[in-house]
Amino acid sequence: MKPIGEQYKGQHGYGAMGAHAREGDSLIAPDPFNEANASVMAVACHEEQSMSEIAHLLALEERRRKAMLAGDGPALRLLLAADLRYVHSTGAVDSYDSLFARLTSAEVVYQHLAFEQLEVTAAGNAGVISGEMHAEIRKGDASRKLASRYLGVWLQRAGAWQFSAFQSTRLSQE
Repeated sequence: MKPIGEQYKGQHGYGAMGAHAREGDSLIAPDPFNEANASVMAVACHEEQSMSEIAHLLALEERRRKAMLAGDGPALRLLLAADLRYVHSTGAVDSYDSLFARLTSAEVVYQHLAFEQLEVTAAGNAGVISGEMHAEIRKGDASRKLASRYLGVWLQRAGAWQFSAFQSTRLSQE
């Protein structure tokens, strides 16, 4: 296994990860990672994985984070798969429709959302990202902090990458 996060960090911050986006491609935001919000350690688990595949998936994951934080409907519509299965750390399950409605109606508002210790495995038309998620969310008048480990699955279908599955487990507060 070869850590690659530091190779990007040293030369370009995390901005190089967005450099693989095609001009005009609306699925990938060329926005660089904000080091204050995400410490990234991508690990290539297979020798045949290219750095560009991993960088591409990390850029998609960052775009998803920003879209969730902003409640950005158009971006979420592009990034989330129609058959999404999103399992929260509480065991609650959302579909594409229910998660999209919660995030864009302000029923759930992410006041803070950070992904840390990310690891990426890419194989053909599939990518798996795992790491820690730290968030502060507001539901109505109540706010709460969340900390969990998560596993996210990106699938490439008809040339477009979409976030297809999410499973999280609450971290203990020890």
